[in-house]
Amino acid sequence: MNLHEIRQILPHRAPFLFLDDIDVDAEGRSAVGHWTPRTTWPVFKGHFPGHPVVPGVILIEVMAQAALILGRAIETREPDEFGMLVGVDHARFRRPIHPGDTVEVRVRFRRRRRHLWAFAGEIRRDSAMAAQAELLATLSQTV
Repeated sequence: MNLHEIRQILPHRAPFLFLDDIDVDAEGRSAVGHWTPRTTWPVFKGHFPGHPVVPGVILIEVMAQAALILGRAIETREPDEFGMLVGVDHARFRRPIHPGDTVEVRVRFRRRRRHLWAFAGEIRRDSAMAAQAELLATLSQTV
């Protein structure tokens, strides 16, 4: 799925649409995407001057966007319905992501209970774990 197709699913837009591409597996149980933080992204001026690092909360958002795309692949929704991140557990940040790094974003569907969906997410840089978290999302407009 390219950026144009991602925009058809997610309501996010620049500067808060992060995924560059994503592929959902044939069974709809997992997805793998990519993201390269642009060196011109304004947040890098203050986080941190002289040593820019992607904030951890943005890494969580990247995983959440991938999880919402995977959720939409599992269950088609109305165009005006959108997903929202409603919980994060066991988040760990193992190595920094810098401007220009291309990262691989992996999400796996774990379970569903009524309108809440659980996913496991991870971000890898150069095949090494950079961040991971368990994500809880709703795929409907109402929480």
